[in-house]
Amino acid sequence: MAQLAKLGKVATYRSPVGRGATLAHMANIRLLATAMGTAAEHSLVATEIPSVPLEGWAMAMGAVDLSTGEPTPDTRTDDQREMLETFVDQLYNGWAHKQVGRRASAYYLPKLAESGLSYGHFLGAVLAIDPGHLDSNSDIAEMERALPPLWKEQRSKLTRF
Repeated sequence: MAQLAKLGKVATYRSPVGRGATLAHMANIRLLATAMGTAAEHSLVATEIPSVPLEGWAMAMGAVDLSTGEPTPDTRTDDQREMLETFVDQLYNGWAHKQVGRRASAYYLPKLAESGLSYGHFLGAVLAIDPGHLDSNSDIAEMERALPPLWKEQRSKLTRF
């Protein structure tokens, strides 16, 4: 970690340090969103915490797993990818508000869960698609209200800090 930190910029919540190679150590949602903006077109190294698994994000980003040197395989189906994109479009294309967010969440989240997508993969993929919006506490709270029972169960099993 020390070598990586010396070679790149280190993203923090309040002070991204400009554009360049970035380290997001112990990344939660807000830190990873900040780090994606800091890295921009450069490399980003992220380590995960148990409450925010990064596999869904890594799949969507085509990220290389540094422990294997291989890209993270994307196990999502075409239908899951399309539903995720549509869900994010409805939330964030400039016209969304709480009512729209609730309706989109109530419609798409159960369908995504029924399709076999895990909560962790959903969370990571949405963050990869639009990091600038998911770091908002209100967006996260709105989505959490609409989580299907299966995802609530999966979420409860994640260790929190």
